[in-house]
Amino acid sequence: NVPRTFKEIFTESAISPKVIRKCYKTLIYKLNLKISISNPIMLIPRFIADLGFNMDLEVASIKILKFFFQSASSCGKDPKGYCAAAIYLAAKLKNYCVSQKQIAKVVGVCEVTLRSRYKELSIPIFEII
Repeated sequence: NVPRTFKEIFTESAISPKVIRKCYKTLIYKLNLKISISNPIMLIPRFIADLGFNMDLEVASIKILKFFFQSASSCGKDPKGYCAAAIYLAAKLKNYCVSQKQIAKVVGVCEVTLRSRYKELSIPIFEII
């Protein structure tokens, strides 16, 4: 039950990304499967481990995402962007020394995406605090 991104599959495969995507779509169609939208909360533990942070930052990041998604939706945006933003926001709140660049690199998003999702997440969080 560990979600994998296409990018991770591409790096481990000797097959071209185009073929992998085509096979994925064919499987979905032929087996009549429903595609579940990636839940950003499920990705947090893996990224926290990759960044070398401890459990308190993971718990804080998950709480931030749960609170945000109670009142908003991701509207088709990349879930990894929300993960990166939640980790960055939690790190700032817990006084961890980490840059946007470090988080963006590990999560696999650009810094602009991180900042955009950070703005979305921080508005409701700072209203409560």
